[in-house]
Amino acid sequence: MKKLRAIYFWTPGLSAEILKYLLGQDQVDIVWVVTNPDKIGGRGHQVMSSSVAQLAREKNLNLLQPEKIREETFLETIRALQPDICLVVAYGKILPQVLLDIPPMGFLNVHTSLLPKYRWAAPIQHALLAGEKKTGLTVQQMALGMDEGDILVQESWDITPEDTTGSLFARTGERGGPLLVETMRGLIDKTIIPIPQNHDEATYTKMIEKKDGELNPAWTLDEAYHAWQAYTPWPGLFILYGDTKLSLLKIKKMTNDEWRMTNDRLFIRDKLPAIALQDGYIILEEVHPAGKKPMTWEEFVRGFMK
Repeated sequence: MKKLRAIYFWTPGLSAEILKYLLGQDQVDIVWVVTNPDKIGGRGHQVMSSSVAQLAREKNLNLLQPEKIREETFLETIRALQPDICLVVAYGKILPQVLLDIPPMGFLNVHTSLLPKYRWAAPIQHALLAGEKKTGLTVQQMALGMDEGDILVQESWDITPEDTTGSLFARTGERGGPLLVETMRGLIDKTIIPIPQNHDEATYTKMIEKKDGELNPAWTLDEAYHAWQAYTPWPGLFILYGDTKLSLLKIKKMTNDEWRMTNDRLFIRDKLPAIALQDGYIILEEVHPAGKKPMTWEEFVRGFMK
């Protein structure tokens, strides 16, 4: 396989893990990294860089952080670099056709679901919310429509009851790089045949917001548990306990009819803190009251519950 000149369009932490892998591969030469501009925020209004920007600076990689990717100056810069291929994951901006047409091998997108399911935002979280038994990665040839391009390679794995968004992000970070290299090799060797998506089977998702993590007493046990999986580590599954936001770090489902209640009030039974739902209750094994340190259920019952 010849060494491909590639430009890397990525932003989130997952992207940094895949970039680290690609930098160690002989098949690809990352000639430039494109990521979102630095922001001013946090305490003290400090400059905040994406993990990809931080890694690019650490490795002395050429870095572009355009405000607008449709401007001719940016497009001319990309043309002048003469990339063979461009690699994208969760860049967060819709790429115009004039940009997609620049590299001869096009743009490859690593999408964190088994397309055509879960197009658009937060596919891992939405797969967990839906109680899917499997998830995985899709490498697709990018098209103008969001996540509508042909499927090139897919890899799937089981979702276990212990999985959360955090653990699945770690798994996709580990597998994204090797899958990209496999795809590029297959395109060069002409062993990969692009598969058009069945758009009738597509599902579309929305961005996750902080408020989504508040536990709804109308949920079933499964809905609450899937929400815990999806919202761990962010925004976290939580309840309001008095004036305190109580994040539920670790929970367990129980279905004992004797414990079933008709409201969402936190209660104690057999020394265990629990919350009633429609078809059972959840035990709070580890919690984090806002402004306090994380607590085991024993610490919470002994020192915090009123």
